[in-house]
Amino acid sequence: MPVVVDTSEWVPKWPRGGAVRFENVVMGYRPGLPDVLKGLSFACLEGEKVGVVGRTGSGKSSVMVSLFRFVELRSGVITVDGQDIKSLRLSQLRSSLSIIPQDPVMFSASLRFNLDPFEQHTDAELWEVIDKVSAPKIKNNCLHSELFLFYALFADCGVKQPLLPLFWFE
Repeated sequence: MPVVVDTSEWVPKWPRGGAVRFENVVMGYRPGLPDVLKGLSFACLEGEKVGVVGRTGSGKSSVMVSLFRFVELRSGVITVDGQDIKSLRLSQLRSSLSIIPQDPVMFSASLRFNLDPFEQHTDAELWEVIDKVSAPKIKNNCLHSELFLFYALFADCGVKQPLLPLFWFE
């Protein structure tokens, strides 16, 4: 099997504003299968918060698959801040974008790994983020402990169903 070397461009200080544009995007998952995105065009302006919604099979996941280049387009162009994402290294593209999935995923690993899987930040930086989001019930020295996630019931507020995911450590 041949080794594939990524010779794409590394764009310094990209992205800056986050403007996303799909222009006549056509995407199918495999040769011989029908297109799932058929000439999709839209634009998200810099600083906009966008939710992708639709019924089952409407293409929500396919939009994200295309944006992260898990599948290459059959035709059309996707740009982020004016940069065609085909010209970017996959490592830069995928490490520079993020999505909030409908169903959150936590790995069966330490909190540290879940927050920083590529080990790009110090423990002090991670604690600063934890403090900023006011994550409750996080004990000292738990960054490297196994993570247990559960949903808390807010009985004192009269709420009978889970609302917020909270971290709990043993």
